[in-house]
Amino acid sequence: MNLEAALDPAPTEGADGLAGAASEHAQVRARARIAIVDAEALNGAELAAFLRSLGYLQVLTVAPDADVLDTLRDERPDLILLDLALREPTAFELLGWMGTDLLLRHVPVIAVTAQDERPKRLRALKLGATDYLVKP
Repeated sequence: MNLEAALDPAPTEGADGLAGAASEHAQVRARARIAIVDAEALNGAELAAFLRSLGYLQVLTVAPDADVLDTLRDERPDLILLDLALREPTAFELLGWMGTDLLLRHVPVIAVTAQDERPKRLRALKLGATDYLVKP
């Protein structure tokens, strides 16, 4: 699965036909709050810029530090893109904590990894990630 396909399902035909559905889809994109938690600030910024170019206007990058959970709770994203390369705290620790957090446990998390490592992907999915993407 690629990132654009994961975030941009094909519009369905609405009451006003495809044009109405496309307009509604653009409004959903503009309202969607996406949080990116990446081990490398530059990678997070590039991913945020890519998402904004697709029409996702509320994209924020969250520093992977001791306050990451508080920041995610405060921001209340609709989707979290989580880099599996996080070190402190690890992505797996974050997934575990988010799974028990009343505000975050229902937020879909897409685990993002630079390498196609099956054990890490499976562990992320077992800890509550909704899906995963391999970075190009």
